[in-house]
Amino acid sequence: MAQRKAYMTISMQKQSSSDSRSDLAIVTMDLLGLDMDIVRTIWEGAEKVGIPANNTMLCSSHTHSGPATITLRGLGDRDEDYVRSVEKKIVGAIHEASMNKRDSVIRVGEGRCNIGVNRREMTKEGKVILGENPLGPTDPTVTAITFESSASRTVLLNYACHPVVLGSSNLLVSADYPGYAVAEIERAMKGSVAMFIQGCCGNINSKVVGGKFEDAERLGGALGREAIMAVERSEIEEGYPLMSLVRKIELSLQELPSEEEIEKERIECLNNLESAKQRNEHGTIELWQGLLEWANTVAELVRKGERNLKQEIQLQVMRVGSTVLVAIPGEPFIEIALGIKARSKFKHTVVAGYSNGCIGYMPTPEAIEQGGYEVDSAYKFYDIAPLAPSAFNAIVETAVQLCDEAYSS
Repeated sequence: MAQRKAYMTISMQKQSSSDSRSDLAIVTMDLLGLDMDIVRTIWEGAEKVGIPANNTMLCSSHTHSGPATITLRGLGDRDEDYVRSVEKKIVGAIHEASMNKRDSVIRVGEGRCNIGVNRREMTKEGKVILGENPLGPTDPTVTAITFESSASRTVLLNYACHPVVLGSSNLLVSADYPGYAVAEIERAMKGSVAMFIQGCCGNINSKVVGGKFEDAERLGGALGREAIMAVERSEIEEGYPLMSLVRKIELSLQELPSEEEIEKERIECLNNLESAKQRNEHGTIELWQGLLEWANTVAELVRKGERNLKQEIQLQVMRVGSTVLVAIPGEPFIEIALGIKARSKFKHTVVAGYSNGCIGYMPTPEAIEQGGYEVDSAYKFYDIAPLAPSAFNAIVETAVQLCDEAYSS
């Protein structure tokens, strides 16, 4: 199933075309994520067509079978012609949607689906590996938000699960299970457009990893059918207010390694790179070149005595009546969504990861202590150092504050 993009704008009132400050734009795309330069370009384009940047939410599904639109060391380069095409098409889609606004009835419903599993498996030796942890936290909630006018119907589907049904051996562009989920909705609800919003799936994998297209269709179909049932039992939103709030925060990064530690890692990268070259393994060569780049960058920072490194992010909250959407630019662990939902005053709370950019994994303090891929390795592809334990609470607290402000407005 090829990649697809969907888009919509929603307005506070019929006259909103004359006051675009009340318009909200939500864009979903079957991509791994977006670099911030792409996000900023789209925001600037949205501003030019009348939608404020702060009112524009860009949601990537995080499919691992999509073109490169986010820079990860050692994992391939962006096709800049393709990136420019994506930017142009998304801005064009926002403009088209904003010019075709209609009064709509909004319905919200929820269901449950269990195609995901916590992936942080603990071995007998106490090591965390990527596997299955059936007792670990997940969020089976399926949220379906339907916007229905006299001429159209759009269904926003939210669920938290890594789109990794198709493995690394798959070289075809695919939306993975989310694509089959929206296809199931559109098949059953003729004339509808379905849009998938990924949740906080940093530590949640599909129950099938490295499978076939038939597996993606089976899991996605199950999710789509549950979303359809959620639509069928959804309730109408009466007198819905619309608004968007954003807030920038600084997250602390963990301390850099010592000169001795980073030099040891640098030598290991050099040795592994040389071995890969001798075996003529092109993919492995590129991987170790990326990790060597990381080690050299960190070594230079250590030599300069850099300390107290920070990472700035922007959180966004959109209110649609009794429902709130929270956009987080990273790979949040499911506990972030559960923490926000537990304290949200809204009837329905959707927490979207991989939205408005992606800085990397956002684990819990407990996960940082335990170790594992998400906290020990993945940051080397994204950035310089992993997030500090304090980042988890900073994200949750700020998101809850924004939700409270939106609820009180």
